[in-house]
Amino acid sequence: MSDAALEGRYTGTNRLWLNTDAPPEESASTAELADGELTYTWSFRGKESRGVLSFGDGRAHWVDSFHQATGIELEAVPSFGALFAGAYAYPAGDGSPDWSWRIVLSRRPSGELVLQMTNLPPWGEQDRAVELVLTREA
Repeated sequence: MSDAALEGRYTGTNRLWLNTDAPPEESASTAELADGELTYTWSFRGKESRGVLSFGDGRAHWVDSFHQATGIELEAVPSFGALFAGAYAYPAGDGSPDWSWRIVLSRRPSGELVLQMTNLPPWGEQDRAVELVLTREA
């Protein structure tokens, strides 16, 4: 994902769903898109978290101090209209089939960037995890 016209600083709101049956936890967030990297901050109950998506060659490297502190490689997946969509599988830990995590970066017609993260259990449902809506600073 490389689009110099989108580079810049952004502010917005992060929504985190720890339980899909409950309202999300919300926090203010900031982001910067530059040189093929989206760096973002947000907080959970007063503790700041930081994430980085580095794009290149149809893949992305993702690290997030709350969700994925060790960092992983995302495989690009087809997506209609997204700037980037990627996923990776991870073991459930109990011998059952792997789960997947999907990250999609989109641009709304209004110009906002939206970073969405979804948890995908092996039975095919999609559990919303994160929605980060960002508006470019003037």
